[in-house]
Amino acid sequence: MPGMKALLKKRDELRNTITQARADLRTIEAAIRLIDPDTGPVRLFERGKLKQMVCEAMREGHEGNHAIALEVITRMGWEATDERVKDVPGA
Repeated sequence: MPGMKALLKKRDELRNTITQARADLRTIEAAIRLIDPDTGPVRLFERGKLKQMVCEAMREGHEGNHAIALEVITRMGWEATDERVKDVPGA
């Protein structure tokens, strides 16, 4: 099924994105602990909030990891200045 291939590909892309985000979060948390050992893990989102924002963005027609990530970043009021969220021509 052509639709199934697309879904499987998207699932794999999202898994890779989540894996990278978790690694980034571990790195950031380690840096925070080095600076202030009394600081516990930092929670960027309330439980279920990220999933809610992603689902809302998809319902509103945002497609692809990049568009969804930019929508979440916008909703959180963050700046999209990191090179990993900028448009890459030809990507």
